Amino acid sequence: MTCMRRNLSRGPVPWVFVFLMSFSNRPFFVHTINVGTHHPWGLTLPSSAPHELRPVSDRLYDQYMSRLRYWDDSFGLLFDALSKKAWMKDTVIVMMADHSMNDTAPEGLSHTQLIESNFRVPLALITLGLKPKVITLPVHQIDVAATISALAGAPMPAHYLGHNLMAAHEGSPWVYTDGREQVSYRVHDKSCYYVSLEVGRRCYKNDDKHDPLFEAAPPELREDTSETIFFEKVVAAEHMLHGLNAWTRAFGTSSEK
Repeated sequence: MTCMRRNLSRGPVPWVFVFLMSFSNRPFFVHTINVGTHHPWGLTLPSSAPHELRPVSDRLYDQYMSRLRYWDDSFGLLFDALSKKAWMKDTVIVMMADHSMNDTAPEGLSHTQLIESNFRVPLALITLGLKPKVITLPVHQIDVAATISALAGAPMPAHYLGHNLMAAHEGSPWVYTDGREQVSYRVHDKSCYYVSLEVGRRCYKNDDKHDPLFEAAPPELREDTSETIFFEKVVAAEHMLHGLNAWTRAFGTSSEK
């Protein structure tokens, strides 16, 4: 364990990962959260941090990127060490974020790119037991549990709403509302964003060749009103369900009285 700490001394490694290195053939599940890339980003890096990982300026974006590079470097060292373990071929490491934030977006992004950055979080499944694969269809955080169940050969509980991302052509639409039932949504190859009452929605090509996050002017598509109506109904139903749940918690059901 002392050797492990010395090899990873270039960066911060959560204690739980150091603890992980002690496992051999025992099944295990470990969950941890990293707040090293969370605000505030202007913290002083340790003297051991390489010069290339330090912020190049006091700008918010540069401070954030400095922390991101620092943790990326640290986890790179960790994964190099884990890859030498025999049990890694039967182990899956899931890396993901809980939410996005365009406050740290680089300067010069278009309005569409800023909107799209609100809906993106990193998600990676790292293992030695699978061939590399990039999924271009929409995926969700709720897909993680379903995917892990499939990889482990365990039956997926009926209440899981996610999809197994290892299955062919998997992925599912997403819908976002600002609370006023003005929806933005994405279906397989198209993203539609609500802009304003005057403009309505704008839709763009979003597939393996075009991505509104990386293109300032992606190909624009015509809005399909039937899709919009469908997603508006989904949002309205969800609001009704939340209201019903709140009523039930506050007043109870008729059977309870």
